[in-house]
Amino acid sequence: GVPPFRSKQDISIAPDIIEEILRIYGYDNVPPEMLSAHLKPVYVDNLLRREHKTQRALSQGHGFIEVHTYIWMDDFWLEKIGFQPSNTLIVRNPSAEGKRQLRTTLLPNLLALIDQNRNQRQKFKIFEVGHVFENNGDRVSELTHFAGLSFVSSSETDIEDHYLAVKGAI
Repeated sequence: GVPPFRSKQDISIAPDIIEEILRIYGYDNVPPEMLSAHLKPVYVDNLLRREHKTQRALSQGHGFIEVHTYIWMDDFWLEKIGFQPSNTLIVRNPSAEGKRQLRTTLLPNLLALIDQNRNQRQKFKIFEVGHVFENNGDRVSELTHFAGLSFVSSSETDIEDHYLAVKGAI
């Protein structure tokens, strides 16, 4: 039997009972047996592999910082930059006021990051690989897009040198 000091607390589910039976029977009396498993080849997603290679090349080779922004666009920011996207999906119960449109492009959110960070740094480069949503009337598509921006203050660098550096990264 199960010792009384363990029977009230330690036995609560079926595996606990099996453990007690094995303890009485003796673990050494159970013959060892290899588990059988059917192995399948690992599926290689070449698109995901290229995405990761691009991310590494930009961040490690060209000094870009990878960012991740929300999947919705800020209505107030869109108004500030004068961008009115068409055919957006509208969220019925948005997380906050002005965050009701799902993004159709990555650029407005990246531009918002430039606006927020340009006073702290004289130059920086950011990129994002993220999902955007296309509303085709009766059908909605979720697509993976890539976008990047490079910011440099006007006094920091010659614009042509900056252009050539970004072109080289691409």
